[in-house]
Amino acid sequence: MAASRLSSLAAAAAVAASLPALSNRAYADPPFRFNPFSSSHSPSQAAEPDSTKSDTKSSPASDEPRGGFDPESLERGAKALREINSSPHAKQVFEVMRKQEQSRLAELAAEKAHQEAIQAQLDIEKQRKMAEEQRNLIQQQAQAKAQILRYEDELARKRMQTDHESQRRHNAELVRMQEESSVRKEQARRATEEQIQAQQRQTEKERAEIERETIRVKAMAEAEGRAHEAKLTEDHNRRMLVERMNGEKKSG
Repeated sequence: MAASRLSSLAAAAAVAASLPALSNRAYADPPFRFNPFSSSHSPSQAAEPDSTKSDTKSSPASDEPRGGFDPESLERGAKALREINSSPHAKQVFEVMRKQEQSRLAELAAEKAHQEAIQAQLDIEKQRKMAEEQRNLIQQQAQAKAQILRYEDELARKRMQTDHESQRRHNAELVRMQEESSVRKEQARRATEEQIQAQQRQTEKERAEIERETIRVKAMAEAEGRAHEAKLTEDHNRRMLVERMNGEKKSG
């Protein structure tokens, strides 16, 4: 019976102790749940929270003050504290409350550590993802830079090939023009040479004709000269004959 009474007092004290905190932390954390000596609850003790819940449920929300707590509950808590203080088991009740508070604080610390561990894991994962994204970005930038370098190298190679091809065509054009010029020069030389030879042949022909004409004229002149000389000789001989005949006549 003493243990049951002690448990009841501890539950009431816990409720009373939690009320100021609840009034300061309204709408922030769930209400403090005190469950002292769950194995030794009596039917009356088990019914008491239910009656409290039923009272809480039956009271309309509009009747609750803005502080987030029921003044009647505060009054009941203060009454429970007075009963504890006047009880011979007050020291044990407060010891139980202290241990339960320590257990609650330990649970809160464990929960906080768990949440911090989760947050740390999330931070680590976030940092890992950021590092991975940074590595991917650096890799993409390196790939883009390498692609740009390859593109520029390909353009330079194509420009070099184009320049070489253009120079080759230019050189081939120069060679073709030189060959054509050489052919034209050779053709002009041959034409000139043939013209000179033709002129020489024409000159030789004209010279031969002149020589033939000269020989013919000379032959004709010589023939005429011989004929004239023969005629002169004949005339002279005739005159000599006539004169001799006339001289003979005179002398006879």
